[in-house]
Amino acid sequence: MLDLVGYPGGPEGDAEAFLKPDTVHHSFAPGPVGPGPLVDRRESAADHLSANTTPAGEPAWKSVPSWAVVGTEDRVIPPDTQRRMAERAGATITDVSRVSNPQVTIDAILAAAAAVGD
Repeated sequence: MLDLVGYPGGPEGDAEAFLKPDTVHHSFAPGPVGPGPLVDRRESAADHLSANTTPAGEPAWKSVPSWAVVGTEDRVIPPDTQRRMAERAGATITDVSRVSNPQVTIDAILAAAAAVGD
């Protein structure tokens, strides 16, 4: 499921985690790619493991308006879990069956930007 790879300048023992392309396609972005340019799904899968272990401050969702796009067919984070997290944050929620249709997410981002203004 993951390829772990060290990276230059990273903390000792830290690594980047890359989801294997098949995992990304079958778990996060099943189905055909929506309209627009084809995005390399592997790019969306890369993440630094240290981001999951570094302490953070007060969560922004406690004081900043929130929006969430819930993937109703997500096979990694159950949709009910996504919805509970979004509801806890008081988020405006948009459901999307497939993340491979980016227009739903784009519309949610534009609605959020319009709602908060400058």
